[in-house]
Amino acid sequence: MKALSIQDISMVFTVPGGDPVRALDHVSLDLQPGELMSVLGPSGCGKTTLLNIIAGFLSPTAGQVVLQDPQANGGASVVTGPGADRGMIADTDASVVTGPGAERGMVFQQGALFEWLTVEKNIAFGPKMAGKSSADIKVTVEHLLETVGLQDFGKKPVYQLSGGMQQRVALARCLANDPEVILMDEPLGALDALTREKMQGLVLQLWDETRKTIILITHSVEEALFLGERLIVMAPRPGRIEREYRLPFAKRGLNESPREIKASPDFIEKREEILSMIWEMEEEIMGQAGDAA
Repeated sequence: MKALSIQDISMVFTVPGGDPVRALDHVSLDLQPGELMSVLGPSGCGKTTLLNIIAGFLSPTAGQVVLQDPQANGGASVVTGPGADRGMIADTDASVVTGPGAERGMVFQQGALFEWLTVEKNIAFGPKMAGKSSADIKVTVEHLLETVGLQDFGKKPVYQLSGGMQQRVALARCLANDPEVILMDEPLGALDALTREKMQGLVLQLWDETRKTIILITHSVEEALFLGERLIVMAPRPGRIEREYRLPFAKRGLNESPREIKASPDFIEKREEILSMIWEMEEEIMGQAGDAA
C-alpha cells in the first residue's frame, strides 16, 4: 500500500471574458496507507477540484500529488493529470502518471454505472478490461457481491435497483479493480436519510476489511464527522485547508450504533463547532457577493 502526498497544489481556472478563478491555493497534506479522510467545506472551496486532481482528471496549475511506497526510498509515482508537463519527479526511479490509473478508484455521486448491464457484469467490467481470467473474475465478483450484500441481485440489471443498491454496486465495481486509494465524491448525497446511514456503515465496514486509503468528499457535517478518522475543513476563495481534526468516531462506528455515536455529547459538540465555522464562511461569501453587486 502506498502513502499519498499532496504537495503545494494550486489550481487556477481561466474564464473567457472574465477574471481567472483560483480554485485551490497551496494545498498540502500527507495520508498514510489505510487512512480514512473526509473533506468538508462550503460550496466553491475546491473539494471536488482537489479530488479530480488526485484522480488524474485535472492537471493542477502548480504542485504535485505523489504516491510513494512508505517502505522504499524510490519508486514514487507523481500524479500530474492529463497533459501536464511540470517534470516534478521526486527521484530517478519515479514514474509520472498523466491520467487516471488503476491504483486510484473513483466512486461518483450517481454511481456512473452501465444501467443496461447486470450487477455482475458491472462489477466484472474492470477486471475484464485488465485481462483477468474468467475464473478469477468469477471469484472476485462473487466475493464482492457478498461483501456489499447483493449476493441475491447479481443477475438483475442495474436500472431495476434502488439508489442505495446502485451505490453498493458502484462500491463493488471500484473494489473489483483493487485500487490502493478510493476517492468518493458525494457518494451518498442522493440517498434518503435511512439508506444514507446504512451506507455509511457499509463504508466503514469496507474500510476496516480492506484497509484501503479512502478520501470522501461530502457537504454533510454529520457524515464527515462520522466517517472521517481524519477530517479536513476547507475554506473558499481561494480554496485552502482551514482546519484539520483527528476524530475517534469512525473507529467507534465499527462496534457502536451510529445513532448512539451521533447523539453523544462529544459528537454534538464537534458538530456544532464545525457547523459554526462553515456558517461563518458562508456569511463571508454572501457578504463578498453583496459587495461585488
